[in-house]
Amino acid sequence: FEAAKQMDFDAIGALLVPAEAAKIEAMKGMMKMIPAEELDKQKAKIADAKMTFGAVKVTGDTATCETIVTGAGKEGEEKDTVNLIKVDGKWLLSSMPN
Repeated sequence: FEAAKQMDFDAIGALLVPAEAAKIEAMKGMMKMIPAEELDKQKAKIADAKMTFGAVKVTGDTATCETIVTGAGKEGEEKDTVNLIKVDGKWLLSSMPN
């Protein structure tokens, strides 16, 4: 979550399954087109964001984890479920969270 807040796409890519991590390169390219001052505004907007984790369900080499995000310039909380896959003994996100 801290990697996302800092827009550290290399660190985010390390948390994703290989097929999803390949998309990070495209995102990095798009980010280069955004003016630095706009990126700084976005980072400031999400600087106070916090993520907490809820129920985790593991079935073999797959799992789901409920997440709750607060802050990030929003009122209330935003709930989501992330999907994970165990790859070579390490749990990785199977897709980018919302």
